[in-house]
This record gives sequence, structure tokens and C-alpha cells, in this order.
Amino acid sequence: MSEFNQNIKDEGALIEFSRLREEIMQRSTGQQFLVHLSFITSGTLFALGIKIGIKDPQQSFHIFSLIPFLLLLLAIGWSNHDRMIVLIGEYIQHKIEPHFSGLGWETFCQNYYDRESKWKSNLHFFHVRGIFLLLNVFAIGFAYHYFFSISYKNVGLCLFLFDVYAIIQTWILVNPVRWRKKIELEVESEELEIPIIKEKSSLRKRMKKFLTLIIL
Repeated sequence: MSEFNQNIKDEGALIEFSRLREEIMQRSTGQQFLVHLSFITSGTLFALGIKIGIKDPQQSFHIFSLIPFLLLLLAIGWSNHDRMIVLIGEYIQHKIEPHFSGLGWETFCQNYYDRESKWKSNLHFFHVRGIFLLLNVFAIGFAYHYFFSISYKNVGLCLFLFDVYAIIQTWILVNPVRWRKKIELEVESEELEIPIIKEKSSLRKRMKKFLTLIIL
């Protein structure tokens, strides 16, 4: 009976592994779609803004000021996919692969990332970061060009500041280690039965010391 139960558990684990790998592929495809969508929507708005700018520069300024916020929304979706991919990978590595000798892809990938330099192991993230940054730079550049044609400079300046904030948040979201370090820490603390709250409190202390040094 115990052997039968073990076979049932093994079969269930393999089915779960298959479903999780499918979800990783779907989310990876979703990430590529969001990157393509950022090109399509930004390119459409660029063309529309330049065309309208000949007759109405103020409307063009509004259009180009909108692009960083649109890219921020797409970056949020991309980051959510990235977080779930890392989470699923960590679950497979620590919860499924140790029980099956024939499974080891996630462990192999983790060892590879640990051996390689940050630049080589994170080329995909730098690629996506570069795309979002380039589109944002073009948007800000065109918005700055039409800024001097608008009549309400104060409102335009506020939009500029919001655009800068959106660009910074986009850069932070598309971070190669943002979710990986946090999730790895949580998985390790769960396995070793170490409260994650202690680690978070130590991180807060280090951040307070860092901010104090900057202010002083």
C-alpha cells in the first residue's frame, strides 16, 4: 500500500512538473508579447505625435508625455511574468527535482548563473531594459521638443517630472535580480526554518544606514 501511495505521489509530482513547465513557457511568451507590444504602441504614438505636431504641437506634447506611462504599465506586466517564472523555477528546483534523479534543468541553470558573470547571465534582461530605455528616451526627447510650443509651462513641467518618475520605475521593474534574490532568500529560509522577518529587518537597517550616509 505504501509503494502504491508513493507511485501516486511520484506521478502527481511529474504531472505538476509538466504543468509548471508549460506555465513558464506561456509566461515567457507573454513577456515577448509585451516587448513587441511596446514597440508597436510606441511606434504608433510616435507617428501620430509627429503627424499632429505639424498643426497642433500641444497635442503632440500630450501624446509623447503619455508614452512613458504606457511603457510603465507594460513593464509592470513583464515584471509580473518574470517574478512568477523565477518563483516556479525555484519551486521546481527545491521541491520536485531533488526527488527525481532524471530532473535537473533548474539546478543546472542556477549553477550556470552562479558561475557566469552578471553580464553574460543577464543578457536577456539588459536587452529588455535597453528597449524600454531607448523608447523612453525618444519619447522624452520629442516631448521636450514640443514643450516650448505649449502655453501652460507649469503643467508641462509637472508632466515631465511624472515621466521621469515613470522611467525610473520602469528601469527598477526590469531588474535581473529584483525577484530572484528575494525568492531565493524566502525558499532558503523556508527550508532551513529561519524566519524571513529577521533578514528583512537587517535589510531595513542597512538601508537606513545608507540613507543616513547620503543625507550627511
